[in-house]
Amino acid sequence: MKLNYTFLISALLLSNIALSQQTCNCSEEFKWLKQTIETNDAGYQMTIQEKGLDHYQYHNQQIATQAQSIKTLDACTTVLKNWLAFFRKGHLYLNTQSTDSNHLKMPLLSVTDLKESVDNNQNLFIDGIWEHGELTIAIKEDAANKSISGVVLDSKNSYWKKGDLKFITDFDFTQGTFYTGDEKRRATTLEVLNYVSKNIIQFNQHYFKRRYPQYEISDEELTFFNAMTTKTPLFKTLDSTTNYLRIPSFAYSQKKAIKALIDLHKSALLSKNVLIIDLRGNGGGSDESFIPLIELLYTNPYTIQGIEHYATNQNNKNLENRLDISNMTEEDQTWYRNKLNEAQHKTGTFMDVHGRKFSTNSLEQPHKQPKHIAIIVDAFCASSTEQFLLIAKQSLKTKIFGTPTDGALDISNLVEVIAPSNHYRLLYGSSKTMRLPNYKIDDIGIQPDFYMHTYIPNYKWVSHIRSIYNN
Repeated sequence: MKLNYTFLISALLLSNIALSQQTCNCSEEFKWLKQTIETNDAGYQMTIQEKGLDHYQYHNQQIATQAQSIKTLDACTTVLKNWLAFFRKGHLYLNTQSTDSNHLKMPLLSVTDLKESVDNNQNLFIDGIWEHGELTIAIKEDAANKSISGVVLDSKNSYWKKGDLKFITDFDFTQGTFYTGDEKRRATTLEVLNYVSKNIIQFNQHYFKRRYPQYEISDEELTFFNAMTTKTPLFKTLDSTTNYLRIPSFAYSQKKAIKALIDLHKSALLSKNVLIIDLRGNGGGSDESFIPLIELLYTNPYTIQGIEHYATNQNNKNLENRLDISNMTEEDQTWYRNKLNEAQHKTGTFMDVHGRKFSTNSLEQPHKQPKHIAIIVDAFCASSTEQFLLIAKQSLKTKIFGTPTDGALDISNLVEVIAPSNHYRLLYGSSKTMRLPNYKIDDIGIQPDFYMHTYIPNYKWVSHIRSIYNN
């Protein structure tokens, strides 16, 4: 039986057409977005100084003209994101509000038909059945529509059902959408599709493992897949000279887990010459979460640049709403209340948060081991992860391996705003590093000491690094 995949794609295209018919007043949406950024974003003034007011005004005129003729939410979103791109790519996000997933329902695929289609064409490198967390996904190319998409075949997650669309991309992987979330779906741009091996593929920070057709999977591939898909930090001794730490996130919720793991394996960590810290896909979180790692790599005093809070009514209110003093000492509570009071009296200006442009930090005594620390990074390392890397680079023990990071650090401490129309959710930065303008990370990223070339598969990065130190 021939798989009627053209019908699947046609259904998807029709559903997208239905979405694109949702109407909005794009001119009003643009006015709200422009006013919010100009009034509150900590990077706005610096961008105008760098690119020039004339350039900015011309950009505004072009966007305003386009917005006047736009009536649909889909088209308006594209235009508004183009306007935001004038400033920076990181820590500045505009998304449509989460919607339910009814429009993502696809006709159910027959497993038998899919296997038959794969078996009859061995040249289809990605077609088959794949595992992704609690989901079993059918991935199928469609030559007629020049597209590839993944549809849920089976689910242990109550929010995902058979027939739900997980992603769709063109043949060249230049345009695509990946759906995340549970009860509510959120569409994200598919920026990376990496064919790691016959058994593993990567979509942005998400990894899939092949179930059918079955190929022999090596221990190295399986170890890599488990490391990339873990939600919590993990430790492993690789050999007589090397330990491995995997930290998938520096989210504040992971702070205790990271510290507990390091405390549990402290004696092992301090007994071997080499430590590999794998941060791939770590988009950041809280600076407090990486503090336990500093002791391992410390060799000499290190500096941290100060930050400035852009004091506006909206930013101050956000700061106050996010303040949780329940676990603070009385001294810390007093400090925060004083800073909030100061911010309220400095509206429209930048406020030095810590009262100094930089701080120099030192520990009592460096550990003799590990002697060498390799930190693995990729393009999805951002924010607090990049802050950790700036500290790590000051250690005489540390080398960074991988690819340039995302470049989303200089403008930070995000504020969430919902548009009056309730169509959009905006995230912008309310603070600015005092490294600027001399040492810029945004839109550039942190460069590795050892660039991992594309001819080295992702799952072989760890063994490649081990060979460097062993030799």
